[in-house]
Amino acid sequence: MLAAWLVSLALVAHASAETYTLHHRFLPSGSFVPRGTVDVVDGAATFSPSDGVLEPGEGWYQVGLEWVGGDMITTSTRACFAGEDARLVIHVGQNGRPTSIAYTPTGVPNDGSCSASLRAVGSGLQVALASPQKVYSPGLAPPPTVDEGGKVKEPEPEKTFLQKYGLMIGGFAFVLLMNAGSPDPPKEGGGGGGGGGGGGGAAQ
Repeated sequence: MLAAWLVSLALVAHASAETYTLHHRFLPSGSFVPRGTVDVVDGAATFSPSDGVLEPGEGWYQVGLEWVGGDMITTSTRACFAGEDARLVIHVGQNGRPTSIAYTPTGVPNDGSCSASLRAVGSGLQVALASPQKVYSPGLAPPPTVDEGGKVKEPEPEKTFLQKYGLMIGGFAFVLLMNAGSPDPPKEGGGGGGGGGGGGGAAQ
């Protein structure tokens, strides 16, 4: 009993605590290097940066989130938007596993233009989790039936018991009456009567 309780406690602890490795690079020529780790405990994410910085690059800046099993989820933004200030949102499914990530740099101009100077990517990063929202969708009633003129047909009144089964009951009663009024079949006759009297007495 104690062993089963300890196993259940270990499963709960494993389900509520996860660690993911965050990688990043510049495309098209760069290779992934670690940026840090993301620890998720009871729905709260904490980012721990790795040592070193990623030198500026051109093209695209890509971030990859690696989780148990070696699978990686990636997202990209323009290289000129890479820098210290950014927010990473990890979208998780019903089972708590990551399904996608969104990387949003801060301080991006409204017109989306890039600055002339490229910046190195350091250790600063905000990380948050996003869980799926349950959407309630009430059942819809079927559309009303309309006639050829486009008017809604009135529902037919519900039939009574006699209206539903009167014909069946009448037929059954008719059969019973027919069987009750028929005469019994004639019985066959019995044996023949006795024989005639004997001859006269002896002559005197």
